[in-house]
Amino acid sequence: MAAMTASTRSTEKEAQALAARVACALAMPQCPSPCINVCQIDPASGLCRGCWRTLDEIAHWSVLDEEEKQAIWRALPARSQTFVPR
Repeated sequence: MAAMTASTRSTEKEAQALAARVACALAMPQCPSPCINVCQIDPASGLCRGCWRTLDEIAHWSVLDEEEKQAIWRALPARSQTFVPR
């Protein structure tokens, strides 16, 4: 078994933390915004590097219904895995 690098451990911890946030958000009667105040849009993916939402999702969050908000929350872990830091 290959040794884990610090970067791999960090990435796994971030993935676990995001999974926990998703589970908490989906358990709430009203989904909170996933915003963590790290608002940087990645030009390649069009996703915010903090919350993994698109600009359209961010702009329309307040008018989305709970089902739409839950769908976005469910998509966040996969989106976070596609980001490659520079």
